[in-house]
Amino acid sequence: MPSSEPFTCGHEFVGIIEETGSAVKNVKVGDRVAVASATYDNTCEMCKKGLTGHCLNGALFGSDKLWGDQEGALAVYVRVPLAETSCILIPDSIPDEHAVLCSDMLGTGYCGVLQADIKPGQAVAIFGLGPVGLCAIGLAKMKNPAKIIGIGRRKERLDAALKCGATDVIDIDSEDVVARVREITGGDPIYPEGSPFAGYVDSCIDCCGQKDATANEIKILKTAGTISQVGMANAGDFPINLHDICMKNITLKGGLTDQHHMKFLMDCLEQGKINVEPIITHVWEFKDFNKALDVFANKKDGSIKGVLKP
Repeated sequence: MPSSEPFTCGHEFVGIIEETGSAVKNVKVGDRVAVASATYDNTCEMCKKGLTGHCLNGALFGSDKLWGDQEGALAVYVRVPLAETSCILIPDSIPDEHAVLCSDMLGTGYCGVLQADIKPGQAVAIFGLGPVGLCAIGLAKMKNPAKIIGIGRRKERLDAALKCGATDVIDIDSEDVVARVREITGGDPIYPEGSPFAGYVDSCIDCCGQKDATANEIKILKTAGTISQVGMANAGDFPINLHDICMKNITLKGGLTDQHHMKFLMDCLEQGKINVEPIITHVWEFKDFNKALDVFANKKDGSIKGVLKP
């Protein structure tokens, strides 16, 4: 995201309400809440279409003028516009470290799952085993597919994928992705091996935005399969095999987090339907921000997702 001037970063946060405006009725001072990564009013044209991530009156926390010019959450106090819709209560049974995932990571993972349109008994491959990919695995499990294949790198993330609900994992640094998916699924039940229409999974959820991942997704998808794209690629040219997409009748869907799912996701946490324990690997005090940034940016100490606490 390009920035033209200094601003406070951070768009995933929970906190205790210290003060409210006169129009805020559904939360009060002292409430512990999770806050949407981008505010939304739930009344504009885009919100009425269910696209709360595109709210015409909202803004992304921690952004410059391109995304709403709204100061972020790496601070002791944060102002939350549109608080009536953008804040949800956190049940006492859910720790801050888990609740904060509702702001973005779980919501983005859920967007990927919804776009993939997973049916019971199907096979789904999830590319990218960062926090979003791991959240997508846990949420995909709720759809009861026969196979959830986590595809990524780094042992700690592959292990976390299994703990979150993957039936199988593939290490892209040491394994042939296409061959392993074929082996895991048993091959295409309709088309013979070598056919341009052959494939092995019904949908792919792309949580990494890498061109090599997209190439493999097209290869492993069955005819009429779906690529659900939530991994953000860098701006600019992105090579994609349109010929094979057309030949295999592949559907490509892209999307952003839709914040109105936060209550549902919080309920999933409260009811124990998804396991996010493996995702949060580090908790730091706010004063240790520089250390936290070094660990996270350089992928040290088996880091996957870290939380800062004041």
